[in-house]
Amino acid sequence: MSVAFARLGVLAALIALWSLVAASMPQGLFASPAETLAAAKVMLGEGRLYSAILSSLQVYLAGTVLAAVFGIALGLVMGGLPFFGRVVDIFVYALAATPRVAFIPLVIVILGLGLQAKVFIVFLGAVMPVILNTYAGVRAADRDLIEMARAAGRGRAGSLPM
Repeated sequence: MSVAFARLGVLAALIALWSLVAASMPQGLFASPAETLAAAKVMLGEGRLYSAILSSLQVYLAGTVLAAVFGIALGLVMGGLPFFGRVVDIFVYALAATPRVAFIPLVIVILGLGLQAKVFIVFLGAVMPVILNTYAGVRAADRDLIEMARAAGRGRAGSLPM
């Protein structure tokens, strides 16, 4: 059996499970795959599906790009300045261990339900892995290679592992 057929089998099993769960729930509480497909057809026919997808994509991309920029910058600073990294890492690890869903009520109170709140929630979900992986990557960089880069005339910023 090929991997493609196995994946199709898993997909079919997930859709069947989705259908079973939807059938066991009260009507209107959990949409079935057929109801979801019917709603997508209606939205597509009315021209609302593309705008909804674009709106979701805008939120996702904005939150992800902000998380990447902030996370890479903070991870580089934490890894490049070891004392600062040791001071800050306990707070970063504590925030990373906190479930993001715990922040949602606070985000709604502070930012409301608009675009900023949605972008911030995506940002919260994406920023911690970026910070932690950048920090770990900078700390794990081969010091001999960094020293060779500096000896070859690269400055401190130019010898950062990228």
